[in-house]
Amino acid sequence: MNNTTNLMLTILLVLAHAIELTYELGKATAPYIKATVAFTITVALYVIQATRYVYTNRREILDTIGQPFVYEYTAPVTLKAPQRIRYARPANTISYA
Repeated sequence: MNNTTNLMLTILLVLAHAIELTYELGKATAPYIKATVAFTITVALYVIQATRYVYTNRREILDTIGQPFVYEYTAPVTLKAPQRIRYARPANTISYA
């Protein structure tokens, strides 16, 4: 066998090991992946149900909890700038060092 054949067979062996490892990993984690997918779907359904409930009963909910969560626009306060800005130079600290 020459170098090209050795290289091709080595690459084929590495690919075979990678495929086998991926298959074994998939077999080992399949139940966990299925459980995660089922949990995600269940959470999404609960979020959709909660959103529907809140949207349908938004008037009653606002009447029950009051108005603390209702946004009310208030115009920003305009501050007047001072006529002059006084600047005091800091003391010379180099002479103290």
